[in-house]
Amino acid sequence: MDFLYRNIHMEQKKWDASTQITIEEDINIPELKGDCMTMLLKDAALNIDETRVGRDQVVLKGALQYQILYETEGGQLEQLTGTLPFEEIINVSGTTPGELANARGVIEDFKVSMINTRKIAVQSVVMLYAYMHQLLEEEWTDDVVNAGTDLEKLFETREVLQLCQKKSDVFRVKEELELPGGYPAVQNLLWKHVSLGDMEARPMEGKVSLKGELNCFFIYTAQGAGQATKMMSKKVPFHGMVDCSICQSDMSVSAMPLLNQYTVEVKQDFDGEDRILYLEAALDLQIRIYSQEKIALLQDMYSTSQEMTLEEKTVQAPVLHIAGDGKCKLKQTHRLKEGTPRAVQMLHSCGTVFPDREVWENGKLNLMGSVRVQMLYMTGEEEMPYAISECDVPYTLEMESNNAMEIATDGESLGGSMLQKPTIMIEPRLEQLEAQLVDSEEMEVKGILAFSVLVFDSEKQQCIGGAETRALDTAKFAALPSMVMCFAEKDTPLWEYGKRYYMPVEEIKRLNNMSGDCLKAGSGMLLVKGAR
Repeated sequence: MDFLYRNIHMEQKKWDASTQITIEEDINIPELKGDCMTMLLKDAALNIDETRVGRDQVVLKGALQYQILYETEGGQLEQLTGTLPFEEIINVSGTTPGELANARGVIEDFKVSMINTRKIAVQSVVMLYAYMHQLLEEEWTDDVVNAGTDLEKLFETREVLQLCQKKSDVFRVKEELELPGGYPAVQNLLWKHVSLGDMEARPMEGKVSLKGELNCFFIYTAQGAGQATKMMSKKVPFHGMVDCSICQSDMSVSAMPLLNQYTVEVKQDFDGEDRILYLEAALDLQIRIYSQEKIALLQDMYSTSQEMTLEEKTVQAPVLHIAGDGKCKLKQTHRLKEGTPRAVQMLHSCGTVFPDREVWENGKLNLMGSVRVQMLYMTGEEEMPYAISECDVPYTLEMESNNAMEIATDGESLGGSMLQKPTIMIEPRLEQLEAQLVDSEEMEVKGILAFSVLVFDSEKQQCIGGAETRALDTAKFAALPSMVMCFAEKDTPLWEYGKRYYMPVEEIKRLNNMSGDCLKAGSGMLLVKGAR
C-alpha cells in the first residue's frame, strides 16, 4: 500500500518577549523661541530602527519623536520638536545570533509638563515587543492507495485556512495639499498631525488592493502683517496596489497597516507662493494571504480479510481565529475643570490610543483601554486666546473567533489540544473623532475606533502515519459469533462495529436498511461476521 500526503503551510510563534521602558528628558526652550505660558497640543511617535538578535537576547534601537505646541505671553504659538533615542536589551531564552526578528513598540503613556517658562519635561512609558514567527510545513496523510478492495478508510474533513504568502511591504502616499482660496500663504508650519483613518485591503489576482484615507491637521503662521494663525483640516484619500504573486480574488488577506512615518514640507505653487503642503506618508504593511480549503485527514482504517497494525503520527493544524477589523464607538461628555478658561469656539480635537488589556478567553478577544482626547479651543481672551483640555475616553471591544470549534478557558480545544497560547497582533487607529461644544463649560466627544486584528495558533491532530498487515488471526475470527444483534446504550459509530466484526460499513447499512453512520442509543441492528 502507498500513502498519499498533503503539505499544509502555517505560521507559528517561535519565541517572543517584551519589556517596559521609560523615556524621559528635560527640554530647554531655544533662545529664539518665546517663553512657555500654557501647554497646548502634544504628540509622539515611536520608531524602531534596528533589531539585532544575539545569544539569548534581542537588542532594540530606536527613538521617540515628539512635537509640542505651546502658547507664549500675548497669545503667540510656538512649536518644539525633538528626538529621544533609546537602546534596550531584552533577554529571551533560546534566541540565536543572526535570526530575523520583528519588533514593535506601543506608547502606553505620554506626558509633557512645564518645569518653568524655559524648560519642559517630556516623559513616555513605552512597551517594546520582539518576536519571531516561523513558517511550518506539515505533512498530512490524506489517503492510501494500492491496498486492495477489502480496506475500509475513515476520514475527517477539515476546513483549513492555509498561509499562502507572507510579506512585509511599504505603501507610500504622496499628495500635494493646496491651501483653500482665501487662506494666506505659509510663513511657518507650527503643527502637523497625520493619522490613518478608514482602510480596506482586498485580494485581487496577483495583487492586494488598498483603499483608505489619511486624516490631516495643520497649524501655521501666515505671511503678511500680524502673522495670523491659521488652521486647516484635510482628509486625503488613497488607493493603490501591492504586488502579491500568489494572491487570488477568492483568498483572504490581512494587511495589519501601521502609519509609521510621515513628512510635511511647505512648497511653492505656480505663482511662487508658499501655498502647497507636500505630504509623504509611509504605511508599513505585514501582509498575509490565506486560502480556505477542505482537506481530508486519514484517521483510521482496517481490513476485512487481514490483521492490521497502524502507526499514528501527530501533526499540527493551523487555526486562524481572527483576521480582520473590529470597530467600537466612542462617546463621552467632558466638563472643563474649575479655573480653566471657558470655551467660545472648538478648533480641533485629536486622540491617542492607550491600550490597557487584551484577554483571550472562550474563543473571544476582549480589548480594553482608553483614548486620550486633546481638545484645542478659543477662549475669547485677548492675552491667552487658546486653551487645551484633555479627557480619557474608555473603550471595550469584543471580537469572536471565526473558527467553528469550541475553545475552553484552559486553552484546550475540542478535537485537538492547543500547542501554545494564541499569537495576538493588534494595530489600533482612530477612524473618526469629533468634539463639539455643548456650552462654554461642557464638550461632547464622539468617535470611531478601529482595530486591525490577527489571532492565530495551531492544534495537535492525530492521523495515520503507516501500517503493517499480516494474515488474519483465525482464532480471534472464529471466536466471534457468526450472527449477532447489537443494541446501543449510546450513539455509537458504525465504524466501531465494522472494525470489530470485519465488516464494511456499507454492508452494515445494507443489511439493516440504514442511511446514517451511527447507531442511535436504544436501537439495534444485525451483524454478520465477515460479511462483504
